[in-house]
Formats: sequence, C-alpha cells, structure tokens
Amino acid sequence: MKKQHQKLEVKESNTIKRISYLLMIVVAILFVNTLNHEYNLDDDLVTNNHPLTSKGLSSVGEIFTSSYFVDNMGHAYGYRPVVLFSFALEHQIFGENPAVSHLINVFLYLTLVLTFFRLLNRFFGPEKVMMSALIALIFAVHPIHSEVVASIKNRDELLALLFAVWSANFMIRYISSKQIKHLLFVVIFFTIGLLAKKSIFPLAFVFPIVLVFFQKPNVKEFLLLSLAFLIPATIVGSELDPLRLLIIGSLGIGLLYVVYIVNNGLSNEKDVSKLGLLASSKIQVALNVILIGVISGVSLIVHSPLIMLGLIPFLLIRHKESQTYSLAWIAFSLLVVSKLSGNTVSESLSLVALLWTLIKNPHFFLKRHWPQWLLLIIGCLLFILYPKFEFGNVVLTILAIAFFLMLQRKLVFALILYTVIIVSSVFTGSVLLPIALGTYLIIHLLIKKSETVRFDWLYNAVLGSAILVFSFGTYVSLEKSKETTQLNYATQWSENNKSIKEGRPLTYVENTLVKDAGVEEVTATGIYTIGEYLRLMIAPVKLSFYYGYARIKTVDFSNVGVWVSLLAYLALFLLAWQKRNDRPEITIGIVWFIMSIFLFSNWFELVAGMVGERLAFSASAGFSILAGALLFWWRPTFNLVKPKSQDWIIISVLFVMAILIIRRNHLWKDRFTLMSHDIEYLSTSAQAHNLFGLALMNAANSSIPVSQQEALQMKRQAFDAFDKATIIYPDFFNAQFDKGRVLVELGDFRAAQKEFKKAYLIDTTNALALEEIIKSGFEAKLHSEVVKYSQIYFKRFQSSELIFELVAYSYLLNRDFVRCEQIATKGNKLFPENPNLKRMITDARNKVIL
Repeated sequence: MKKQHQKLEVKESNTIKRISYLLMIVVAILFVNTLNHEYNLDDDLVTNNHPLTSKGLSSVGEIFTSSYFVDNMGHAYGYRPVVLFSFALEHQIFGENPAVSHLINVFLYLTLVLTFFRLLNRFFGPEKVMMSALIALIFAVHPIHSEVVASIKNRDELLALLFAVWSANFMIRYISSKQIKHLLFVVIFFTIGLLAKKSIFPLAFVFPIVLVFFQKPNVKEFLLLSLAFLIPATIVGSELDPLRLLIIGSLGIGLLYVVYIVNNGLSNEKDVSKLGLLASSKIQVALNVILIGVISGVSLIVHSPLIMLGLIPFLLIRHKESQTYSLAWIAFSLLVVSKLSGNTVSESLSLVALLWTLIKNPHFFLKRHWPQWLLLIIGCLLFILYPKFEFGNVVLTILAIAFFLMLQRKLVFALILYTVIIVSSVFTGSVLLPIALGTYLIIHLLIKKSETVRFDWLYNAVLGSAILVFSFGTYVSLEKSKETTQLNYATQWSENNKSIKEGRPLTYVENTLVKDAGVEEVTATGIYTIGEYLRLMIAPVKLSFYYGYARIKTVDFSNVGVWVSLLAYLALFLLAWQKRNDRPEITIGIVWFIMSIFLFSNWFELVAGMVGERLAFSASAGFSILAGALLFWWRPTFNLVKPKSQDWIIISVLFVMAILIIRRNHLWKDRFTLMSHDIEYLSTSAQAHNLFGLALMNAANSSIPVSQQEALQMKRQAFDAFDKATIIYPDFFNAQFDKGRVLVELGDFRAAQKEFKKAYLIDTTNALALEEIIKSGFEAKLHSEVVKYSQIYFKRFQSSELIFELVAYSYLLNRDFVRCEQIATKGNKLFPENPNLKRMITDARNKVIL
C-alpha cells in the first residue's frame, strides 16, 4: 500500500513537471516577438532616461523616499518604489536597453504563470491537477495580458501580482507547517507586492476567503493570516491617511470576521462550540459593538451611506436574545448621535439598523417586553420629528410598523398599511417602496403556508435587503428635492479627491466623471465599466491602447449596456452562491474576479481612461479560475497531457487565444505601430486621437530616418488626428493647442494663430496659449495682433524673455517708439543679460528701425 502511494505521488509529480514545462514553452512562444520591441507608451515613467532609475543603485535612497513619477507640472504619481528599484537594478547591471527590459518582463510573466499554477495545486489538491493546469493555461494565453507583458512600464502589475501569489503560497505553507517564518513571509511578500502597485489590494480579502473554503483553518490561524494580509493592505492602501486607514481597517476586519463565521456556521450550539474563542456570547457582542461602533463613527465623520453598508454583515449574523437587545441599543444610540450631528444619511440607516436588529428575533417581540417597544417608539418619533418634520420619514416609519405587523401575523393591518405606502410612494417619487414590500409580503406568506417559522439567513437577507431598498429609495427621493447641500469636512474631502489619480488631476477626456454627476450617473457608469471589463475577459477583441471619452463616458440607467452588465453580475453572484459547496472553485473564481475588478469601477477612485486593460490583470486570474472551473465542470475528464475527443475543443479555443495574443504583441512594437492600428476603431475617443497625433509628430521629428515627404505627410495626419479630437470634444485644450503647434511646423503661421486663439478661449488662464498667439502672430507679421494680446499677457504673466523681445520689436516696427522703450526697459530689468532688449531701448530712443 505504501509503495502504491509513493508511485501515485511520483506520477502526480511527473504530471506537474510536464505541465510546468508546457506552460514555459507556451509563454516563450507567445512573447518571443516582444524582445525586439522599442520603448512604448509611458515607458518614460519608469525607464528611458528616467531621472532616478537611469542612475542605477545610487538612487535607491531617493527611490524609496520619492513619488513614483513627477511631471513637469509638479503632479506626483503615487508611490511604487519596488518597480522603480527593479529598473534601477536592471540599469546598474545591463544599462538602459529596451530588449533587456522586455526580456525581464517575459521572465517575470513566466515565473508568475508557474507560481500561479503551483498555488492552484495547493488550493484544489492533486486530484484536480488538470483543472489547475487548464486555469493556468487560460491565464497564460489571455490576450488582455499583452499590454502588461509587452509594455515595459506595466512591470508594476507583473511584480504586484507575482509577489501576491507568492504570499498566498506561503499562506498555505503556514497552514501545513505552523512555522512562524511562513507567516512572516506572507506579510513581507504581500507588502512588496503592494509597494509595486496597489492593484492587488482586494487580494488581502480574497486570499483569506479562499483559505476558509479550501483549508478550513481554526480561529487562530484564520485571524493571524487575515491580519498578515490586512495590516499591510490597510497601511499602504490608506496612504497613511488616518480616515482612510480607519475605514479600510474596520471594514476589512468586519468582512473577514463575517466570512469566517458564516462559512463555519452559527446555527446551533455544536457549530458555535467549534469556534473556540468566538463561542463566548460576551465576546461576540463585544466584537459587534466595537466593529459597528467604528463603522458608524466613520460614517458620521464622512457622511457616507456606502460606509454604513459595513453594518450589514454583522446584522446578518444570528444572535441570541440578549445579543439582539444589545445591538438594538447600539443602533438606537447611533440614531440619537446622527440626529444631534445632523447627519441625514446615517440617521436613516441607523433606523434601518435598529429595525433590523429588533425584528431578527420575532419571538423576542412576542414576549412584549416593554423596553424594546419603547425603544422602537422613541426611535421612530425621533426620526420623524427632530430636527424637522419630513414626509419621507413618515413613510419609512409606516413601513417599519407594517413589518412588525407582518411578523406578528397581523396581515390584514399590514395590507392596509401597504396600501398607504403605495399612495405615499407617489409623493416621495420612489417606486421601489411598494415593489420591495410586496416581494417581502409574498415571501412571508410562502413561509407561513409551509407552516414553518424559520428565520434563517435567507429570510434575514431578503428582509434586510427590502429594508435597505426602502431606506435608500426614500433617501434618494428626498435628496433630489433639495436644492442646496451643506458641505462638511467629509464631502470636501471627497470632492477634492474625486478627480485626483495618485496625485494627478484628471481631465474630462480621461474620465467624464470628473464633472458633476449624480448618484444615478456614478452608479450606472460604474456598472457599465465593470461590464466592459467582463466583455474584455469573455471576448478579448478590439483591444485598445485607450478607452476614454467618448468610447466610454458617463451614462445613466437608460443605457442598455448598464442593464446587460447588471444582469451578468447578478448571474455571477447567484452562481457563486449556488456552487459554494459542491463547486467552491467556481465561487472563488467569481469572488476573486469581482472583488478585484470592483476596485476599478470608478466608484472608489477615478481611472484615467475610464477602463484600462492593465487594470484587469489581477482580476483576470480570478476569471481564469472561473473559466477553468466551468470548463472542468463540463469536461471533468479533461486531460491536457493526453487530450481526447472534446478536450480538443477546449485546446482549439486556447489556440485561438494564443494567436490573438501573438498578433496583439506585434502591435506593441512601438507607439506609432500600436496607435496606427487601434485608431481605426477608436472613432469616438478624443484622447486616443490626441495621443495618436502626438505619436505622429514624434515619428516625424524622430532620429529614425524618414524622407522629407514622409515627415510632411505625418504632420498632416497629426493635424487631422488633433482635429478629430476637437470635433469629438470641442473643449479639448491640449488637442486644440497641438493643432496650432502642427501648423507652426508646417509654416502656416496665420492658421496657427487662429488655432491658438481657439485654445486660449478654452482656457483663458493658460500662459502658453497667449505666448503662442504672440509668437505665431509675429511670424505671420501680424504685429497689431502681437500688441493686442501682449497687453493681456503682461497683465498676468511676465515670465518669458522671448515675449518681451517680440512685443518690443513689434512696437518698434509699428513706429510706437514710446511703448517699445517701455516694454524693452521692463524686460531688461527682468532679464538684464539680454542684448536684444538693450539694443531695442537704444533704437527706440534714436527712433531707428532695422
């Protein structure tokens, strides 16, 4: 028997080795055509004469104390020292060479694929090695990865996910070995990954969830490993902002705490006894009190209903009678504080929390203890009357009473109140009220018909969801009727940061949500955005180097794509829940994908370009797990090493994906090749055309030998690209300005000045536009125009030595010797070493025109 077991292990080991070799060969074939590529989009952010990395290891100290990149305007791009260190090390050893950079990217990708395969084997076990192989192969050949591997700059994504997967491998090793060094490696490797790029932040929650499904850790192991991921994620993700640190930390601990308890069960005393420390009812109450208190306190500070959603998981946990009573008092206290602080959002949700905790245990109500009824009555009156009467609060309170009547089998009175609410919804403008209440009523009647009174998780979830819908429906309808909103610290914090991407302000063409958008637009646009990511995962065609306005823009719920996306994700949620027991790998794939992709939904932080293929890199690992698990479900006998019959269908699909990624890699040779191809189906993207115009200008003026005729043709194409950008978005300053710049290079100064004037009208505070109007006017011999716009320029700016020369000379040519001397004298004081200004002072005094 022992020999058979050893033979089996040897066979499995050989299979894993064969698959690993296969993955290595596949990755090499896929990306060998990137090794001769040049520098491309944004590579100058990390290499190609970068001010820090080009110095080699001598700049390490500065790298770890500086921002990722600082542009000419002083805008800083986040903090990613690990990726900069990798380039500094590379330059120290190999010098600055794009071929070496591409080779390192391919090597990192190969390492990631193999490490990911190893992690999958540890997650799912040796009996599902073929499923792990299929998932790893899907991940390796997915065309959306072309940007990450073929673009040198995107090494940050490779390093981040690689170190995250390494940390997860050490997580499994800690479970099996219990050695503290492996726990330490989890912290170190995940921290390094975060310092490469924060895009792996959601994995701090995903990995502990995976652990619960596949490793069944005890309480101590789960808490230690959760903290090992959560602590660095909280510190790095919050960027040391105290408020963000509090929000991320409290919500993170709460989420993982609930996942563990729900998965292990608290439905009976036997399950509770398995939880060790958590078996104590006092500790459970204390944890709930602390976590709900923290979440509620943060909500009061920032006035954010989203943060209050952190209460939901704790309210879904089943509690004993005493615990329900304690939590009810917490919610009541929050309601009082909310009213005193004037926080209308948290006061609505605190009433929801109060109702929820009270009705979780209907037998508690049937005892008719006067304290909880008094608590409810006072809470409702406080909600309605203080500090002022609001009709929407009356509706919500009537709703609460209807729920109580339902719970106590007073269905006739509940139906009467239901009718009142239907009429009231007309005044509040919220059609969600009767729909949600009707849904709950049907469910309640079904439960009663079955003659069972089971208030399990499903009942609580439906009940809680219905109340949330009512609450938000009433809240939104009331908010729409308000004309003014009083700003506080939290809203100012949100407003000032919503258009900032890691220190850099975004423009409208990069993300249309920088302009004022209501709750509906922000929500709908986020749903549409994650739907686009799902489309790219399923059908990775028409990939683009840019997705901004107007290929993707602000939408509302009238957009069909929003509803398609919403239905698709609801289907994923349902599938994840249904398969959590018999096919947990499907659930994990969905959880990994959704949690990772939601980070880039434009709800938490605006994304440059609205959508970015590189941003889906971490999420694609989860999607690969989902796709592989579904295929393995369909074809459980799939064998990658010895394929048969239907196995070839899967292999054929993978082959098509491999062809797509090879073709896509070729386009990443340089920015001109890439953009020339993609621009054909980017007819609605203003920024894409602007970037294409810049690429054409760079190509026309580059050191690469091109004929004069070819350079001239490229410049004309660049003008057309900039012109197309301004047609898509007429207020696009950069594109409008560059139209004038192209005309200057073509020698048409009169036309150039007209374009610069249009740019100035878009942004009247821009000094460059005024300077170019003056320069092009001077070259076109429109000296009266030079004089006219110089008067505007000198009222605001006096920073250009050349402008003083041109304006003084224009006055001289116009024979206005007095103003010529005045401007030249003023310029001479600012720039005393300028000989031209000195000479014009003399010429103006002598009235000499050269």
